[in-house]
Amino acid sequence: MDPIVDHTSRRIQLEAFCLGDWTVSPQTNEISSASGVKSLQPLSMDILVYLSQRPGEVVSAEELLGKFWERRMAGDEAVYRRIADLRKKLGDDARHPRYIDTVPKKGYRLVASVESTIVPQIELSRQPRWMMLALIGVVVASGFAWWWAPVPDATS
Repeated sequence: MDPIVDHTSRRIQLEAFCLGDWTVSPQTNEISSASGVKSLQPLSMDILVYLSQRPGEVVSAEELLGKFWERRMAGDEAVYRRIADLRKKLGDDARHPRYIDTVPKKGYRLVASVESTIVPQIELSRQPRWMMLALIGVVVASGFAWWWAPVPDATS
């Protein structure tokens, strides 16, 4: 088993994102697609998030070791195992990569498209805010008018 350190404080991107056909959810350590949901080990998720922040960029095994196995006795084999695990979970093939490509003697690069799943918030202009406040005022005034309206005498 790989020596594992607590890397939750290093995980920068906690929002879900799309990686090719997969939706990656770092907060739950899960990836999902039409074929189902798969769980990842926290370290594998951290490596996937790290690579996704550098799509198309070659990241060396040494860089990954320094980032995720700091001050631990681990070698390139630990990185190879995590990359193999990621490929297996993603349904990727090292010979014909769709997600993680091996660049011989250099490292790994993410070749799948990475897209945010965050929907940008649209700032409301002042006019709709005033219209909303006016509508709330009308509703409140109507409520007061109904409450204070005279009740017809039932004895007449």
